[in-house]
Amino acid sequence: RPLPSLTEGVVSLALIDPDDAPLAVFEISGGSTGDGFAALADGRAEIVLADRDLTMAERALLLERGLGDLSAPERRRLVARRELSLFAGSAAEKVPSLPAAQLPAVLSGDITSWAALGGEDVPINPGVLAEKTGALEARVAGLTGLGEPFALSVKELASEGEAESFLNGDPGALVVAQSALPLGQRIGLSGACNRGIVDVLDEAADPLRLDLWAYTAAPRLSDIARAFLVFATGPDAQRVVDRAGFLDKRPRPVPLGAQGIRVAQAVLSVETAGDLEALQSALSRLSGLERLSVTFRFEEGDAPILTGLSESEARILASLIDSGAFDGQSLLFAGFVNSAVDGEIGRRLSEAQARVALEAVQAATLTRFDRVEMLAQGMGALFPLACDDTGWASQVNRRVEVWLGPGPVPID
Repeated sequence: RPLPSLTEGVVSLALIDPDDAPLAVFEISGGSTGDGFAALADGRAEIVLADRDLTMAERALLLERGLGDLSAPERRRLVARRELSLFAGSAAEKVPSLPAAQLPAVLSGDITSWAALGGEDVPINPGVLAEKTGALEARVAGLTGLGEPFALSVKELASEGEAESFLNGDPGALVVAQSALPLGQRIGLSGACNRGIVDVLDEAADPLRLDLWAYTAAPRLSDIARAFLVFATGPDAQRVVDRAGFLDKRPRPVPLGAQGIRVAQAVLSVETAGDLEALQSALSRLSGLERLSVTFRFEEGDAPILTGLSESEARILASLIDSGAFDGQSLLFAGFVNSAVDGEIGRRLSEAQARVALEAVQAATLTRFDRVEMLAQGMGALFPLACDDTGWASQVNRRVEVWLGPGPVPID
């Protein structure tokens, strides 16, 4: 129930029991992600919803204030997802996609003309909704391997209406927005090597996908705040997430037959008879299965250590197993490495990654995890998502996918 608020910019909501008695009052204030972390550090907030990771400076401040390491898995929970999209003016009409590796150069002003990307000889004029500038800087930093937000050279737009006017008035405009704009051409990000096929990155690999996290002020978190977090990050809240215009956390299945471009790109990447045999074996194994939109990735380094996001993905998948969503079915954890490690060594390393992801899901499962058959398979450097010419691309290719089948999955 809404309550009158005594503070400007703060929304107050009361949680009421069946007898109309108040159980708790939630005070919700808006602002930037940086404002939220500052409020957490100052004791003015218990929970912060953020669509980017902590910067090193924010992490140090919170450690200094005695709040511990908020980047630890137990201190943040994945709530929902949302995608940032690219919309371009008429000068990009002949640009089917923008290579992900070139996005930082476009947004920093190093690439200045659409002609360099296959479009008209018109200056690129990038803009972003002001409220998403920080999130975009953090996402682009991931493409460059920087630990801090990447400095952009973009026009900040106050509203979607201003973004539409910006697109309508400049043929060279490139707008980054989080919802569909009726004006302008939507441009996907491509990642795979250019061998005659344009491969637009899927949801799991898209570097502009935003993950909405709930960071907590534990150990000072109140009981009602803990209960709220359990609800907000659980399956019962997903209907609300959908209605709010976000993507819920439930993995969406994609049949192998719907991934023609991806398969064709893998065929074009084959260089030896041994590679062709391995690809044929992999396609035979995946035939009849559906790839879930969940993907596990790893921290930089030789050891297969799951990222914080992937640890959250493991808990999400485990909760679905607990709910019975996959009863009587099978989950194949397919591991992949980048092209720097190929052959039998690559297959063994990719299988080790697959086992790490599988065991993380089993560890997070509260019920008997054998109600679903789970198997690990290493597939080496097959099915690359991007050329291994940047650190980001190598990290994208080093992954574990999850494939859903109707029954036991044959495995060598």
